[in-house]
Amino acid sequence: MKKVMIAGIFLILSLFIISLAYADRVGSNPLVGNVLSGNLGNSGDSNPGNSNIAAGNIAGNQEGNPYASLNVTEIRKEKNKVKFTANSLECAENCTCTGSVVRCEFENGTRVMTVHAGNSGNVIVQVSGENMTTNVTLYKSGNRVYGAFAGNKTGEIRMFPDQIKERIREKTNANITNENITLDENGTYQYEAEKNSRLFGLIPVKEKIMAKIDSANGTLINLNSPWWSFLASDVQSASLIGASCGTVTPGQNNQCCITRGYDLWNAASNECGFNLSQ
Repeated sequence: MKKVMIAGIFLILSLFIISLAYADRVGSNPLVGNVLSGNLGNSGDSNPGNSNIAAGNIAGNQEGNPYASLNVTEIRKEKNKVKFTANSLECAENCTCTGSVVRCEFENGTRVMTVHAGNSGNVIVQVSGENMTTNVTLYKSGNRVYGAFAGNKTGEIRMFPDQIKERIREKTNANITNENITLDENGTYQYEAEKNSRLFGLIPVKEKIMAKIDSANGTLINLNSPWWSFLASDVQSASLIGASCGTVTPGQNNQCCITRGYDLWNAASNECGFNLSQ
C-alpha cells in the first residue's frame, strides 16, 4: 500500500514539474487563455471585438455594418436616467420607481429589468433572476438601455446578466457555480465563476474562470482559466432541451432568441446575436 502511495505522489510531482515547464513556455501570467473559437480564450487585455464608442455615435465592430448614430443629448435627459425616487412621475418610460427599486419593462413586458440600490454607490441589475453590479449611470430611452461610460461616452447595453450566463455556459458546457458579473466603466462585463472539474480525471476541484464580454454586441472577448487547467477535465452539465436556443425544436431558434432579448439566431456561430445595423 505504501509503495502505491509513493508511486502516486511521484506521478503527481512529475506532472506538476511538467506543468510548470509548460507554464514557462506560454508566459508568466498565472491565467493562461486558450483561443475561444470553441475553446477557452486568450488572456490579453486587448479588446478586438469591442465597438469603438464615441459621444454621439457608436461605430460598429464589423466593416460595413455600423451601429446607428445615437442622439446622446436626447438619451441622457434627466427623465431617462434610471434613478431611485418615490415619485413615479420622474421615472423613465415604462419604468416604476419605489424607493430604492426601479422596475423597467421591455418587449411589451416579456422581459423586465429590476435595479436595486447597492453599496458604495453601485447598483444591482437583475433580469430573469440573474444579477450584475455596476457603478455606471444607466439610462432607458424607448425600448433600449444605455450607459454613461468613461470619457463621457455613451453606449447601448444590449447584453444583460441572464444572457451573459447563458453565453458562458454554452461555451463551456460545464457545471458552473459562484458566478459574479460586473459592468465596468468601459462598457465591458467582467465575469468570474468556478466550474467543477476533476484533476487528472480523478480529484474533484473548483476551477476559477474569468471572462470579458462586450455589453454592446455580446462578443466574448476572452475566457481565461488557471494554468493547470490542461490537467483537469470538466464535469459536464446536462444539455436539457430548451435550456438554450441551440437546443430548441429546429426552426424555432430565431423566435427563442427574440424571446430572450436578442435579435436573431446566428447559425454560423450557433448562438443568439444582434443586428448591429439597428
